Amino acid sequence: MISNNINKYRKAKKITLEELSKKIKMSYTGLRLALENDDFKISTLTKIANVLGVDLNDLLKEDTNISIKNKGNFGVGDNIKQSIGKDAKINNENMFIKEIEHLKELLKNKDEIIKGKDEIIEQLKRQIK
Repeated sequence: MISNNINKYRKAKKITLEELSKKIKMSYTGLRLALENDDFKISTLTKIANVLGVDLNDLLKEDTNISIKNKGNFGVGDNIKQSIGKDAKINNENMFIKEIEHLKELLKNKDEIIKGKDEIIEQLKRQIK
């Protein structure tokens, strides 16, 4: 999903994958693999969004229709007017809610692991005495 959006915006701006990799200071192979696996760090997505002149949320949207009006070359920070089709089905809120729930679950698991490790440490301390 994210990779599709990156490629749509990249192609609309006529930026090659190699050019994008140089602008975000990432190896071509690393960027290609991230696109193939749809696996990005948020810092990388932020750099890509800046180079493409779009909001980070635009890269996270599903089913975007892209129309970019431009004049000349673009770089980081350039203003780009864009319109997202009215029929685009954007489910960002649900995606973020699911991500938040997932993160809460991870925190809960982390706390349980720490509690278990603390108990083991206490047992080991008692055995040493």
